[in-house]
Amino acid sequence: MRKEINNWIILGKDQDNQHFRPSDWASRLCELGCTVTDKGTVKYSKNIRPIRHDGHIAVYVYSALKEESQDIWDHVMSFAKSNNLIVVEYHDPLTTFQRMFKNHTEAYFCEQPQHKAA
Repeated sequence: MRKEINNWIILGKDQDNQHFRPSDWASRLCELGCTVTDKGTVKYSKNIRPIRHDGHIAVYVYSALKEESQDIWDHVMSFAKSNNLIVVEYHDPLTTFQRMFKNHTEAYFCEQPQHKAA
């Protein structure tokens, strides 16, 4: 059985539903894990990147960040907590899909009649 991957989305609004300022907070926070190319462009990490979620500026935090960069993980989660931002646990869509249809798929393959070769 696959291990469920938990990820997090830090929303750009606080517990009182107020938008967090400044408006570029997500990209600033994600620069902790980015690299800068030879041409001077920012390349965000696959483990932490700015996104839009339900029309809000947000930060997507992949679970691997905790193992790969504990210091960045601590800073990001501390930032969210100290600014009273909403943090939503987000399940890997593929794992969620597989879990939803697992029983239906197994039943389908088990109940199919066997065809005899002619």
